[in-house]
Amino acid sequence: MRVNPYMSGVLTGGLAQAEDTYHFVNRRMSAKEYIAQTCANVTGAAGFVAGMEYGAMVGSMVLPGVGTFIGSLLGGLFAFRLAHRLGYYAGSYVVRLPKALPAAI
Repeated sequence: MRVNPYMSGVLTGGLAQAEDTYHFVNRRMSAKEYIAQTCANVTGAAGFVAGMEYGAMVGSMVLPGVGTFIGSLLGGLFAFRLAHRLGYYAGSYVVRLPKALPAAI
């Protein structure tokens, strides 16, 4: 059975966006924070897809079969966290959300 990484990315980003939308609608999040989180969710979903693909490729080279599964899982999670953080910084910069900007990247 082949898992479609694009659908996994859509689900990952969609669930994160649904949670942020819930917080925004219930006034637990400002409009600027919501925009920054939306940027983070989109880039995180794209990173998740890319990480799954490349992680599966590397895992298959190391240990075919089990390595494919483990590599796609680790690659997806690592790439999601990295892309989500970078997307949040980019979105924060665009809407000028000062508390989120790092001192040094």
